[in-house]
Order: sequence, then C-alpha cells, then structure tokens
Amino acid sequence: MKKAFVFACLLVLNFQVICQTNFDPNLIEHSYQLLSYPKEEISQNDLLNEMILDEVKVQIQDSLLKKKTERYQFFGAEILPVFGGNWRAVRMDKRKYVGTVKRSYNKLAKDRFTELDVNFDIYSNINRYREIAHLGYVKQKEIGRKPKKYDYSAEPFVNPKEPEDVSKYTLHCELTVPESHRAKVNGTFYPCIRGNSLKTHKNFYDMNPSFGMYGPIAVDCYHACWPEMHPYEWIWWYDLTDKKSIDQTWYLGLFVEGSKRFPNWAGKQKTGTISIPFSFEKDQELYKIKIKHLVIGELDRKQLVESGFIDPGFMTFGDVQNYFDVPISDEESISFLVESDIPFNYGGLVFKISDLEYKDSDQLIEGRFEIALSTTSAYCAQVSFIQ
Repeated sequence: MKKAFVFACLLVLNFQVICQTNFDPNLIEHSYQLLSYPKEEISQNDLLNEMILDEVKVQIQDSLLKKKTERYQFFGAEILPVFGGNWRAVRMDKRKYVGTVKRSYNKLAKDRFTELDVNFDIYSNINRYREIAHLGYVKQKEIGRKPKKYDYSAEPFVNPKEPEDVSKYTLHCELTVPESHRAKVNGTFYPCIRGNSLKTHKNFYDMNPSFGMYGPIAVDCYHACWPEMHPYEWIWWYDLTDKKSIDQTWYLGLFVEGSKRFPNWAGKQKTGTISIPFSFEKDQELYKIKIKHLVIGELDRKQLVESGFIDPGFMTFGDVQNYFDVPISDEESISFLVESDIPFNYGGLVFKISDLEYKDSDQLIEGRFEIALSTTSAYCAQVSFIQ
C-alpha cells in the first residue's frame, strides 16, 4: 500500500500555486481542481487518485439485473449445482466502484471451457465504495459458508466507516476478455494474458494502480460466497506513467463478458456512455483533445441510436483532425481540435464536448468529453487533453 503523502505549496501546471500543508478532500472547492495536481503527487496518494477516478460518469443500457442468480452455462443450459454453487446478486442494479489494487492475477494459462479471467482485488479509500464491498461481506455472513475459516465478527464483516485496515474491504473484480481481442487488449490496454503483469505493462509500471469499474455486485457461491464484481464492463484509469507530463491522459474500456457465463447479467452486447472530466489553462488559442482507438470491436450504430443514449450534440470523429467551436456562454465560444489516430467513421461510436465552464478563481476552462458506443465485443481507447 502506498504511504500517505504530505506536501506544501503545490505547483500546479506551471500557472497556479495551491498552498496547503496536507491533502484534505474538504479543501477542494470543485472537482476539476484535482486534475491540477502534479502526477507525482497523485501517484503517492491513493485517495487523491481515487477521487479523480470518481469524477468519471458511466452508464450502461442494461443496468438492471434480470435475475437474482446466475449459474454456469454449458452449451446454452444451466449446470445444476452440486454444492449450491451460483452467483447471487447483492443488488439488482449495476454499480460504479472506485479503488486501488491490492492484488491482481490471471490464474489460468489457457481457457477453462470459455473462462480466462482477469482478476483484481480492489479496496477503496472512499467510504461509499467501501460500503458497496461491505454489503457483499454482509451477504456472505448471512449465507454463512465456512464459518471456521472466516471470523464474521471482525473486518471486513463489520461496519467499514472507520476501519482499522481499509485493504481488508476488497471487492474481487473479474472479467474474461473476448478471445478475438485478447492479444490486442494485452498489448495496448492492460495485461490479460498469463505471464504479463501490471508491473511490466507500459500503461502502468505499478502493481497497485487505482481503477474505476462498473458492473453487477454479487457473491460467488461456487467458492465461499465472497463479494465480487463479475463481470466488470466499464473500466478506466488515469495515466500516471509519465510523472512529469502535464497532459491529462485517460484509458477507458467497455467489454462484453467473453466467457458467456452470465447471459442474464452481461448479455451479448454493451451499449453505454462514459464522461471524462478535463481542465485547460484559459486563453489557449486552440484546445486539443487526442484519442487513440486501441481496440475496436464490432460496433452497432442502430442499437446505439435506439438506446436513447445519444442526442443531437453527439458527433462522429469523421477525419483525423476535427475542428469545433463550442459555446462556453451566450457571448463566447472556444475552439477545439479533436484528433483521432485514424479516420474514424464507425457509426457505433460518437462523442461530444459538454458542460464547459470557466472558473475565474483558478483560470481554468473545465468540461467533459463524452463517448457513447455500442459493441458486441470490446472497445478500448486512450484519451489525452493536451496542455
């Protein structure tokens, strides 16, 4: 676990100094100030990193679960439980979860039937996410599996509001990446093939990064009914590999569960949106946003339109360079250049720039970059706000 970091007089993107003796979430006047912290500081402070990730907004069309339980599927039929095995929903709606990795692993060298999970045990320094994990432990305690192995009177089975050890409140997060995109995901997005790790992957070089995830919260009663998010469908993180860079770079991915174990919870297609915050120093002539489409699975324009997730403000990328004038007030608009690494005319993915606002107190242009898409497999991207 990273040590808490104490610092004073913080240099912010070469144009603002915030002086404080400790990082205190209560001193943050508005969320976009978080993006102004140098990456070296963010990498030393898990809470600060998680607060930044928490500013991302995500949704998925099938956010409500159709059934309370899921069982292994074999050739389209449920396998009858021999020892009561199943996944049981903790809540009947999918949830966002933000935290820091305690452990990650890919335990299988090859598919077990269709299963090849990418596993993360994640705990949160933000209480409301810690409470989501705790609901799973409460469910596990109610079911009462293996009472000799677990002390149900101790953490993480007790209230997590003032925990002695936050890392005990982990949520086990699993996903099988679709096989057809596994190699590409492993190379460009995150390690998903055994033998690769967060420590050596070019997008991390860190065994304990912080992630945001979205998916169903359940207990896995094929094991000890421990709490997990299975499958996670949206996943995102803030890039901290280059500590000296002042650009704000994000990675994001939307996945269809590749194992086909969750027909009622995961389905065969994902339609959703992600909204990423950004901030720019005011009075730039042109505000640049660059997107790299790392993994492009099968995209579905018709489903995206019918989902109701897009409005007239959404646009396709079209060319490699896309120029837009976006109003920031009734009297003023500012110019954006949205660069795509390829000419991207796929109709199943659109974007827009929204919620623009100028903060006179810190001379920042703030807003959101939103992406909407529908895929039957996977989509991953890198989005950078160039300062």
